[in-house]
Amino acid sequence: MTRAGSARWLVLVTMCAGYFLVLLDVTVVNVALPAIQAGTGAGVAGLQWVVDGYALALAALLLAAGLAVAAAGVALLATWEADTPYWRLFPAMLAWGVGLGLLTPGVVTAAIGAAPPARSGLASGVNNTGRQAGGAMGIAVYGAVAGAPGTRHFLAGLHATGLVTAGLYAAMALAAGLLMELGAWQDQTL
Repeated sequence: MTRAGSARWLVLVTMCAGYFLVLLDVTVVNVALPAIQAGTGAGVAGLQWVVDGYALALAALLLAAGLAVAAAGVALLATWEADTPYWRLFPAMLAWGVGLGLLTPGVVTAAIGAAPPARSGLASGVNNTGRQAGGAMGIAVYGAVAGAPGTRHFLAGLHATGLVTAGLYAAMALAAGLLMELGAWQDQTL
């Protein structure tokens, strides 16, 4: 195996281990449910709120943090020029990637956790449809705004789309933060 091939496998194994830990962490709550029920006297509905509250809080925190970090990365990318050296692009790309990496498990958890168990497959399908639509719209809309590579308006179009994307990420991070606050308020009133 080549050195590049070994590095790819190392990245894959590391990412799988990280995702393994995310799911392992979520299952800890499920394992603790009998003890939580014995200690609190909660019924099935109360236990469901424990699981949903934990999963949705985890998802909302990941959403808010991921969106904020991705917004910073894309905003930095919007400042690049045709002669920008790679070492100046790398931190922006790293922040954008880390932000999206934080965002993805939160989106999936929130989408499936917000649906009743009988509708979790539907929620997963809606989540995947949204992901696919975002990719298609991104290529179509951002490509139309930026124009053809090599034209004089290409960088200006990329800057505009980058700033719009950063603004959308920041707005969604704020919305996720507000939803976390609303969830905390509702938990206190139950």
